[in-house]
Amino acid sequence: MVNCMRVGLSLEDATDITILTAELKKVDRQLHDLTVSAQMRYAPRQHRDELVAELLVHMTQKDQIQVDVEVLRHHEALLRVAVEAARAYLEVQLPHQTVGDAVVMALSTAVFQNNDTLTGMS
Repeated sequence: MVNCMRVGLSLEDATDITILTAELKKVDRQLHDLTVSAQMRYAPRQHRDELVAELLVHMTQKDQIQVDVEVLRHHEALLRVAVEAARAYLEVQLPHQTVGDAVVMALSTAVFQNNDTLTGMS
């Protein structure tokens, strides 16, 4: 570690080549350690930009999935209406109506009303 109390070299040390060489090696080692530490501690700007781009892709995918989920929920609600209409038809069985007619009528009514029937709220 760096000796913080040391102000500099004495006049004799500043002129001695062996001491200067040792100090140079020590400073080079400290520079290398700091460089490695900075590289490990801080991500390069390019890597950060890649992560931001990847995040944007994932957020876009998440938004699309949310839209798909809403569409599927709507389809599920329509299917529930159709099944309920088919069950009701099987219980009553009107003479001049088919199960298809009952389902189409229930779906058209549900879509026309577009109210709590499709959202599942009562």
